[in-house]
Amino acid sequence: MIDTNLERRGDVWWMAFGPQETKNHRSVDIPLPAALTNRLERYLHHYRPLLTRRAHSPLAGGAFWISSGGRPLTAKMVGQRVSAVTKRELGQALNPHLFRKIIPTELALHDPSRIGVAQPLLGHATYRTTEQAYNLGRTLDAVQRLHRTIQSIRGRASQESTP
Repeated sequence: MIDTNLERRGDVWWMAFGPQETKNHRSVDIPLPAALTNRLERYLHHYRPLLTRRAHSPLAGGAFWISSGGRPLTAKMVGQRVSAVTKRELGQALNPHLFRKIIPTELALHDPSRIGVAQPLLGHATYRTTEQAYNLGRTLDAVQRLHRTIQSIRGRASQESTP
């Protein structure tokens, strides 16, 4: 909700959720990256008002996500939209929860020195939860090593069978 979960504090937009709104019952209060400010404000000041005017009666209230018909989107509807857009744009539907796995996995693979940011970002009490449930980097690394081993074995077998 705008002005409840999404707040402008000075020049920075913040996401804020009380303990009753989170899975682990811990408050979340984090600034959004400055790179999102212009896009966020464009949505809030241009696109969202256009969408809310489409409703027959003012139903949107402070809801952030608005349908093309001007009504607030439920969490399920947002998930369906994310899956549909990723399917269209990437050829593979990605549900919002999968993005939670992408964050620590990408950090582990491409910026391991910063993997520690994943734990607070995902709201985990310990890094162990992040590592066990979300970081697929080790799994992907193991699969790549297995693939190279199989390719090597196939290459040797091919060379041995060549007369």
